[in-house]
Amino acid sequence: ASVIRHGLGSEMLGRFAPTLRHMTRVIWNTPLENYTHSTLGEIRGMKTHGEKRVRAILEVFHAIHVIIANMGFQDHLVVRIVPRAIDQVEQWIGTVLQSPGVPSREELFEHFVAPLLEQVRTDATQQIALLAENRLGISSPITSVRQAARSMGLTRARVYQLLNEINDIMTVRWPNGRHQVYELREKFVREAEHLDPAPDLEQFYAAVELFYPGSRRG
Repeated sequence: ASVIRHGLGSEMLGRFAPTLRHMTRVIWNTPLENYTHSTLGEIRGMKTHGEKRVRAILEVFHAIHVIIANMGFQDHLVVRIVPRAIDQVEQWIGTVLQSPGVPSREELFEHFVAPLLEQVRTDATQQIALLAENRLGISSPITSVRQAARSMGLTRARVYQLLNEINDIMTVRWPNGRHQVYELREKFVREAEHLDPAPDLEQFYAAVELFYPGSRRG
């Protein structure tokens, strides 16, 4: 009822899940409205909806309900519900896009790389999180796919699969992220040409390619 009343039916389940690790991938992009008119018994009776899947669905509805159940309406105001880490990054990007210059490597890490990496740690397996850290050079130099495959004991094909899972997570959690991230990247590329010495953007570029690659990998 809360979801219907506040017009959130078209939002995707995966966007509001506490963690995507506990939610079957096939329902990440399922709209909430697919369940709003069903009783709990009817949901449990749906094909492939076992206890684990039903629990994940209920977690999402409960989390939303807790926030909006007693929230009133104002015609001139609207409230957004987004993952906390994503909100932090979006606000920072909005500020940077309106400011001249290129942030330092430390600022880029604190306000862009670290929050998005934390989102991956929340939603992905430890193996995927480790791969993300390797590709971003968190505790060692940035590694190539070949180096990551060798150090993790995986084939390159498997590494590409895991990297694609990171993009899938970000697409669910932050649907508008690709546009905002590439707008930010274009600003930095444009302004870096006129700076001496050139800013250190290696890790930032690696993060853009990790979270929102130019094309499907592998």
